Amino acid sequence: MSDNKRIGALVLTKCAAHDPWFPNGGEAMAIAWGDVFARYGLQLTDLIEGVSIAYCEFGSGFKPLPADIVKAARRVRRERLDRMTSDERRVYEAALDQRIDDKIAALEAARKDA
Repeated sequence: MSDNKRIGALVLTKCAAHDPWFPNGGEAMAIAWGDVFARYGLQLTDLIEGVSIAYCEFGSGFKPLPADIVKAARRVRRERLDRMTSDERRVYEAALDQRIDDKIAALEAARKDA
């Protein structure tokens, strides 16, 4: 299972835990939602917390879309970054840079194999 699909499925599961009427979107929906989340580089913990925040704020009848979860998760991330010390922030940013470098290397390797 791709990481995007896994993250999409976990976020959808969290939505269903909040909402007994949430549809079972299946594999295609997990992939689509995961692809949206990947665009923003959000951590799973931020997305899961974003689901809780979105359901708390929108309440009854809320029908979430990926953008709703992204908006809430970005707020969670921003608040976490605001609480970091400058040393913690440097470590966090270095880890992000490494993940970006790893993704670029994987894309280049895939192109060579194609």
